[in-house]
Amino acid sequence: MKERFPIPTPARLKAELRLGAPPFWMVSILAILVAVSFVPLAIIAQARFSKKDKPRVHIFQDMGNQPRYNTQSANSVFVDGRAMRVAAPRHRGPRDACG
Repeated sequence: MKERFPIPTPARLKAELRLGAPPFWMVSILAILVAVSFVPLAIIAQARFSKKDKPRVHIFQDMGNQPRYNTQSANSVFVDGRAMRVAAPRHRGPRDACG
């Protein structure tokens, strides 16, 4: 007669939990998937570390590409055409307004 609730001994657990070798097709598909999963990483690494002819796309310009004017160059933004402005006087606080 078979026991209804057998006592779990280590030998019995080992025999019940023993798994056979996986089929060859599973192992080969898993190996192919692992090999293919490295392709995007290789493409990203190649794109990141190789030299390019064109500069990278700069989406947010912030102040990366702004016009620069030298001291004696002309600028069409201002009426008098000067590029450099005289520095504004320094404001030191409300005491300057009192006298």
